[in-house]
Amino acid sequence: MNDSKKRIIEKEQNVKNINGLQHYFDTIDKIFAIVNKLAGEVTTYRGQQELNSNTLSKHDDRIETIEKHLNISPSL
Repeated sequence: MNDSKKRIIEKEQNVKNINGLQHYFDTIDKIFAIVNKLAGEVTTYRGQQELNSNTLSKHDDRIETIEKHLNISPSL
């Protein structure tokens, strides 16, 4: 096999390798997009939990105040 033919075969193999890498990078991009979406949803959920916790705490304080005012024993 002459040098020109060897170079052509090597270049063809390089192109195949590059196409394989492109598929790999496309897959990684898809995975990162899914992970970013999940991270955003977790962040949103945690924010909602914080708001709900604050509201629940205010309700507990209010019930406690009413129970004290009416001389009602707390129900557990």
